[in-house]
Amino acid sequence: MDNPQQEYASRLESRKKAVDDHLKKERSFGFARLFSFLLGLLLLFLTLAQFDFPAWLILAPFAVFVVLLVLHDRMIRERRGLEQAVLYYEMELARVNHTWMGKGFNGSQFEPDKHPYAVDLDLFGKASLFEYLCRAKTPTGQRKLANWLVAKSEIEVLSRRQEAVHELSPNLDFQESLAQGVTDPTVFRDPEYFEAWMGMAPIPFGGYEKSIAYFLSLLSGITLVVWFGTTWGGLPFLASCILSGTYFSYLGGRVIRVLSSVEKISEGLNSYASLLERVESETFLGEPLVDLKKKLETDGTPASEEIRKLAKWVKKLEDGNRNVILFPFARLMFWSTHLAMAIEGWRERNGEAVLGWIDTLAEFETLSSLAAHAYSNPDNVFPEFEPKEAILEGVSLGHPLMDRKTCVRNSIRLTQETPLVIISGSNMSGKSTYMRTVGTNTVLALIGATVHASQFRVSPFRIAASIQIRDSLQEGISKFYQEILRVREMIDLSHEEGPLLFFIDEIFQGTNSHDRRIAAQSIMKKLVREGAMGLISTHDLALTQIAENLLPPGKNFHFEDRMEGDKMIFDYTMKEGVIEKGNALNLLRSIGLEVEDESAT
Repeated sequence: MDNPQQEYASRLESRKKAVDDHLKKERSFGFARLFSFLLGLLLLFLTLAQFDFPAWLILAPFAVFVVLLVLHDRMIRERRGLEQAVLYYEMELARVNHTWMGKGFNGSQFEPDKHPYAVDLDLFGKASLFEYLCRAKTPTGQRKLANWLVAKSEIEVLSRRQEAVHELSPNLDFQESLAQGVTDPTVFRDPEYFEAWMGMAPIPFGGYEKSIAYFLSLLSGITLVVWFGTTWGGLPFLASCILSGTYFSYLGGRVIRVLSSVEKISEGLNSYASLLERVESETFLGEPLVDLKKKLETDGTPASEEIRKLAKWVKKLEDGNRNVILFPFARLMFWSTHLAMAIEGWRERNGEAVLGWIDTLAEFETLSSLAAHAYSNPDNVFPEFEPKEAILEGVSLGHPLMDRKTCVRNSIRLTQETPLVIISGSNMSGKSTYMRTVGTNTVLALIGATVHASQFRVSPFRIAASIQIRDSLQEGISKFYQEILRVREMIDLSHEEGPLLFFIDEIFQGTNSHDRRIAAQSIMKKLVREGAMGLISTHDLALTQIAENLLPPGKNFHFEDRMEGDKMIFDYTMKEGVIEKGNALNLLRSIGLEVEDESAT
């Protein structure tokens, strides 16, 4: 089995060396360009000073300068791609070494309002599951991963994702190529606008309008040559200018609309084309990836070339309007008009298809993220899916966001015969972390990713959690009321198709023990009756009796601590049965707050 840390470190060192080599070559090319340009100027000056040099000798240094300019530009692009590879492997090493928190894209803008488990399981934000998983560079790829994390998928879809991830996992070259495809992620300034632009109503240009524009361009060129090349003077050219100006006043509104509409999309086009090119050039073997790649197939020109064609037109359009010297000639030759017509024709032909291409690219990015996650965690496993009966079974589960060196693993088994696990335990002993461990691995399983376990079997659950509940000053809602609203949502979800998996931390702790026991038992009976299963935790030992009162019965487990001298030790290992003692008094004493136990006297 490959050692991901060694492989990443080796590749990182190789890419850093390649960057240094490119920088040295770029400096050499820079000096060579300067020398060839100065040599050309010198030969030109000497020619003007009556030295008789052949024309080819004067032009040769300038030709070399142009060739070096093209090669230098290509080398800069290659170096920027290698720099992205360096960043990619640095981040992969950070993930392996558990120093990744806050260094990646955290996806906080994708966090949905009032989602049943996104906040509770830390799906978005700093040090979140999204940040840990996401390698996507495009906004659509990032959004695709976010959607997978918060939406339910069918087993057939998940199985195909697993197969795709399994194939991509060892293909580090492909994962790296996607990272290199976007040298500047800020080019995607307004992804929503890009999608909206593709679907905008067309700005029509008739065939005859295009023909007239071409005719007037030709007429302007001919009359300009006539002016300078004959004795006819500038009157024909002036007449041509008047005709062109009149016609542009007729078309100008539509041309300006096209020009203004493409301003926000120009920078990201080449990056999209580069990424599509990388996918198109890759050979896949498994049916899921082969079928996905087929979505990029066109009748003629590849999707990447179509996007790059649009990028060139948009750049020419912008250059023609920004260059003060060329602008009058561009206007005279209907430069912007021809390009606007070409862009609109392209959008009319490809607009709908482009949205499909970008979505397909987003799926490749998301699958590549899950593949990199699988490669970086070789001790992870692909979960098994149980389509018939509701079950959650995990052996040696660890939290995927915790350091592997300190993470303590525990197991879980929920079936229709044992639908509820009640976790009692002392403060800080690991109850909440355990619930997040089970929940987060279930989320990973249900997006097609590998899970941090030695075995994992799961049904296509709906998930709901009440782990991180806060007071809402803006809405004027207390923490307890927030919790009962969340429980109400769980009851509603349990009525929908498919089994519900729920997590409730410190159930109903905002009320007295008597009411808490009655309410908790009633809610558990309702949920279990609807086929739901889940975990609840509590400090209230009276609630542990709920397990015995359910039909079918639940099961009690606990976490505990022990005192070694004046130090409190936690082993974070879940044990069967009910906790026998708490640790609140010991915790108070451990920070210097003396507490007298009057019941002991």
